[in-house]
Amino acid sequence: MLKPDIVVSRGGVPVCIGDTKWKRLAGAERKLGVSQADLYQMLAYAGRYACAQIVLLYPYQRTDEESAPINRLLGYEEQNVTALIAQVTLVDLNTVPGQLSALFSCATELR
Repeated sequence: MLKPDIVVSRGGVPVCIGDTKWKRLAGAERKLGVSQADLYQMLAYAGRYACAQIVLLYPYQRTDEESAPINRLLGYEEQNVTALIAQVTLVDLNTVPGQLSALFSCATELR
């Protein structure tokens, strides 16, 4: 059964699918350390829910080496899917709803 962590709907129709990944992104790597299996899983969600926007959410912890969370947009033309790779800081849990709202608003306005 394919069940993502987050389904954003408008009028009962899914417009964006989100899934959390509890590992760190690798900003220095070309693919950010995003696994091929995670991307395939998200593309399966997009197909199952007939949704063209997907968001992979990763935790973010500020260090001296990093000044801002990573947000990167990927497109999969054959599947007509846009993926947003994004980070959410969990230092202050009161800020998480606002961060998620901003990310999903951005993702749903991509098309």
